[in-house]
Parts: sequence; structure tokens; C-alpha cells
Amino acid sequence: MDLQIRLVCPECNKPQTCNFHEIAPGRQQVCSNCQTPLRLTTDSLDLFAQDLRQYCGA
Repeated sequence: MDLQIRLVCPECNKPQTCNFHEIAPGRQQVCSNCQTPLRLTTDSLDLFAQDLRQYCGA
């Protein structure tokens, strides 16, 4: 199972799912719809935390 994180486009609000290993400092993800840089939201972090707990079996 690959850990995935959800990012949201601030321009078109389209959610995107990226593999966690693709997220790194200096490596920017862009929206597949409008090419705007994606941002990490509080909701995205909450969902990722839930997925991480499930992944680790906690």
C-alpha cells in the first residue's frame, strides 16, 4: 500500500491525490486541470493522519 496525500488546487478547487513519496521540499505539485501549484490544507492533513494511522495499524 502506497501512502497517498490529497492536495487541493487553490485556483479551481479540484482535489488531487499524490503519492506521499512524491512530496518533498523543493518539489512542487501542480494541478492537472489548470497547472496551478497545489497546496496542502488542514483537511488534507487530517485525512492523511487517518490514513497513516490505518497504514501503521494503530
